[in-house]
Amino acid sequence: AVDHGSIVNQRMAMEGLYWFSWLSTYHEACEKAFRYAVEILRDRQDDAEYRITYAYAVACHGTMGIWLGHDQVESRALPESVALLRHLPDARRELAYAVGGLGWHAYANSQFEEAKPFLFEAIELDQKTEQFEHQAWNYCLLGHTALKQRDYQDGEQRYQQALRLGHEIGDQRTITHTLFLLGRLAFQRGEYDRARRYLDESLVVARDGNQLAFVVDALNQLGTLAEAVGELEVASDYFEQSLEIAQTWGKNSWIVDSLGKLAQVSTAKGDYDAAADFVQEATDLVAQVGNALSSTVEILWTAKSRLARYTHEYTAAHLYYGKLLALSRQNGNHLLSAEALVGLSLVALGQGDNEEGKRHLLEALQEGLRIGFAPILLSCVAAVAELYAAEGNFADAAELAALARHHVASTAETRFRANTVIERTIQALLPEAYAEATARIIDSSPGEVARKLATELCNKN
Repeated sequence: AVDHGSIVNQRMAMEGLYWFSWLSTYHEACEKAFRYAVEILRDRQDDAEYRITYAYAVACHGTMGIWLGHDQVESRALPESVALLRHLPDARRELAYAVGGLGWHAYANSQFEEAKPFLFEAIELDQKTEQFEHQAWNYCLLGHTALKQRDYQDGEQRYQQALRLGHEIGDQRTITHTLFLLGRLAFQRGEYDRARRYLDESLVVARDGNQLAFVVDALNQLGTLAEAVGELEVASDYFEQSLEIAQTWGKNSWIVDSLGKLAQVSTAKGDYDAAADFVQEATDLVAQVGNALSSTVEILWTAKSRLARYTHEYTAAHLYYGKLLALSRQNGNHLLSAEALVGLSLVALGQGDNEEGKRHLLEALQEGLRIGFAPILLSCVAAVAELYAAEGNFADAAELAALARHHVASTAETRFRANTVIERTIQALLPEAYAEATARIIDSSPGEVARKLATELCNKN
């Protein structure tokens, strides 16, 4: 279409090619096609139709840059496209796409306040131009932005808006994607049964529509959920299914994600050799790819950190958790930052450095309280129990470990760590003292306990 100068066909083909690139593995080839269109059309802007088509090609090329991690491309292309399209009254449809892309770019670069006005404008333009699937995607981006800013109620409401819109227009992509997002949020809150319902439904819809990208997402999140509740064989099966699909498609980022998840569950099983093999394979692939997505790198560093901690390679674990903390803070991933801080505290305690462990724990508690999710707060509580046990304060350690052991939102790893503390306290305390300590806290709120512990640790510092 570009070579033959067919403007109408070009505009139709670009929209089709964009969606195709989303659903296929031909991202680099599609990016090349958009780049070619931009280069040719740049010198052919004879009239308004040409200018609209050129600006749309620039926008498509820019959003492909977000996918591929080409930050320099998207930072130039998307503002140029929006500036051109704002002066073309017949380009509201294309402007909606470009403005949404600019919001996505701001979000991807952790500029959350800057992203919101673009996304709101794109949603309004999508509504007027009846691009409802694109409108649902922008609702999801607003939900992501709200979660990054710790406004979880607003984030869930945006996801629910997208889900309702998906059902109204009968779009399977929107339905399965938003079900996945709602399931992931419920999981992070410790609402495991609710999370499973959302994720199971997401997987069914994705498989019915042969939407392999969303199948992989659902499988990986279901695997993470299974691991969290201690169903390690089930988790391995989910991750192996996702890896098989990723390898069939040749989608490197998916492959690395699945390998990293398999490394984590192998670590939880105690199969450290297998975990090390998965980590090495994922590391080699990231080195080959070059521009790995930040979320993919986060998964890999998490796998490396946990493996090193479980195998008592504390020097390496300290380095890996430090890198994970820096990356998660850069990406605005507050939950992962809190998890990294807990990891650093456990490494310090493993090395016998209670003071450094205490310092990281205080930061973890403060971050966890800002997030407010029960699972991360309970992980912090279990870590403080480990600190108290290391200091010989067995009564308080037993009290905290009992809460972490029995609360429904605790993960299997948190319960394991709590059980280890409880075994130590049973040996150290008289039966009456142990019973009294563990009875005090069973019905307490994780948030209330975490706030009390943060105050205590702050006073000790």
